Amino acid sequence: MDASFSNHSLIRTYLIRTVGNLSDAQWLTIPEGFDNNIAWNIGHLVTAQMGIIYYPCRLRLEGMMRNRSMYVPGTSPADWDANPDPKELYAALKETSRAMAADYAAGKFKDVEYRGMTTVAGAELTSLAQGVSFNNFHEGMHLGTIMSIKNFLK
Repeated sequence: MDASFSNHSLIRTYLIRTVGNLSDAQWLTIPEGFDNNIAWNIGHLVTAQMGIIYYPCRLRLEGMMRNRSMYVPGTSPADWDANPDPKELYAALKETSRAMAADYAAGKFKDVEYRGMTTVAGAELTSLAQGVSFNNFHEGMHLGTIMSIKNFLK
């Protein structure tokens, strides 16, 4: 399991570098042909991490941002009443990665019971190892989307 947690840290480091120097306008723009913007993708990843890894273990993830319901599957920035603060999303992206690494190092995931779940994509997750692996896969997919959006914004 160490490798899965390490891989999460690598993915998050790359995500943080990818979005770190973007303007607020770049975070919030939905390019033609896309359903969401970078802000939604980042908020979605932080929210999904909680739902895929922490909630099934009955653990709490520190460093979450407000208004998580804005980022669940099926939502869109087109439906937002107000835009989120990109700085808050960026901080949550960094903090939840740091918090998960600290929780793992502190043994919080040791011997937890993982309540199985089925993802929106239909993946059956029955163990923490599967949850962390799926979360890494999910973050990699959204990283690709974020990179595509970023290329459209240049």
